[in-house]
Amino acid sequence: VFLDRGALYMIMDQFDKAIEDLTEAIKSAPDHFVLAYRYRSVAYKRKGDYESSIKDLKKCVQINPKLGEIYIMLIEPLVRLRQFEEARKYYQLSLGKEVYADQDEERWKYYQFYVYATAIHIPNGDYKTALIQIEKGLVECVEKDGYDYANLLSLKGFLLEKLNLKIEAIQIYKQSL
Repeated sequence: VFLDRGALYMIMDQFDKAIEDLTEAIKSAPDHFVLAYRYRSVAYKRKGDYESSIKDLKKCVQINPKLGEIYIMLIEPLVRLRQFEEARKYYQLSLGKEVYADQDEERWKYYQFYVYATAIHIPNGDYKTALIQIEKGLVECVEKDGYDYANLLSLKGFLLEKLNLKIEAIQIYKQSL
């Protein structure tokens, strides 16, 4: 009951209520409820609580280290906290595991560019190539007014800033809001 209701609250963008219900679901079986931890990590991420999101995703990895998509899910909150080396580590751990088997193929078309930029090129200091990857992701992103698109724009702003293109970065940051 708590898991299903928590998932519904997520759909309605009621993240505090989702977190409450998902926490109750986790209490019923804390070492076995990967789905509740996964959903709750997304709710935390959407609220901007990246540390809690990371903590829940790491618990998922601890419970079931074969779930490749969890390693990929860890990248975004780590990037938000500018922990690019750790993001790279989780990308590397995802290799050879099944990733996004249950995810929307449309989302993966653009999200893969985000992953490559944040987990490969940024840790190497290759901001130009990372920017190219983010540009490709922006083209592939279907929802131009959603969370994911804003996330891509925010990262583009960061990269423009790293490339000393301050005016362009400010414009992109404003567009991401």
